[in-house]
Amino acid sequence: MPTSFCDPRLPMHDASPKPPVRFPWRRFAAGAAVGIAVGLVALAAVLFYTFRGTTLRLTPEDFDAARARWRQHGPRDYDLTIEQTGARAATIEVSVRDGEVTAMTVDGTSPSQRRTWYYWSVPGMFDVLERDLQAAEAEQLLLRADFDPATGYPRRYERTMLRTRQQTQWEVVRFATR
Repeated sequence: MPTSFCDPRLPMHDASPKPPVRFPWRRFAAGAAVGIAVGLVALAAVLFYTFRGTTLRLTPEDFDAARARWRQHGPRDYDLTIEQTGARAATIEVSVRDGEVTAMTVDGTSPSQRRTWYYWSVPGMFDVLERDLQAAEAEQLLLRADFDPATGYPRRYERTMLRTRQQTQWEVVRFATR
């Protein structure tokens, strides 16, 4: 017995030609856009980490100019509050009268060794920066500093050991003359 044209046992054959396979341009464009966006975010993160903040790389010329401004315009009586971050995070408060440190606290406690007080006065900060500048190349240090434009006191200082990426920084959050 012959089978009919609509016999379900027979395979169906489409007589129309198949369209050519097209390259998925929309998917490619979307993938490329996502890839570019991820790359830009990664680049922004690297640039932010490298150049974050307004603190500029410390140069001997900037240091000398700031120290000269301090010597010429710096007050002899002042109070400082300094926020230190890094390995030894602390809040340091210093009172200077007639150019000498008269009081100092670290997180509310006065250090027993007065010899450390000097290093948190502005001249003491300059001595620390000068020592680090002299050792920067040999010890592979990246130094950044920002100085007050009027009096020259160091407003912010960052010290990074490039070998270990260990970073210490401090910022003068209050500077009051008396």
